[in-house]
Amino acid sequence: MTDALLLVIAASIIGVCLLATTLATLSTMREFRATLGETRELLARWNAMTRRVEAVVGSACDAASATLEGLSRWKARAEQVFTGRSGNGARAEPRRHGRSTRGGERG
Repeated sequence: MTDALLLVIAASIIGVCLLATTLATLSTMREFRATLGETRELLARWNAMTRRVEAVVGSACDAASATLEGLSRWKARAEQVFTGRSGNGARAEPRRHGRSTRGGERG
């Protein structure tokens, strides 16, 4: 075989290898692009789901806050009713021991 024939065979092998590498790279890139598209869709769904969860948690916190405020108001009203009806509440004046009472008598 001549040197020219060996160069043609070597160039052909190199060309076939380059073609195979190019085809493999293009195939890999196509799969990668499809995977990125699926990943993008998955991330978009995940984002939407986390926004829904955030809204639900926010609503639950608002409802709990409103409930606690209502309970606090009811507690304050109950305390007012209880202290208003019981004797010697905050409005009653303390008795003064050792001082004169109704008729000027000491008790």
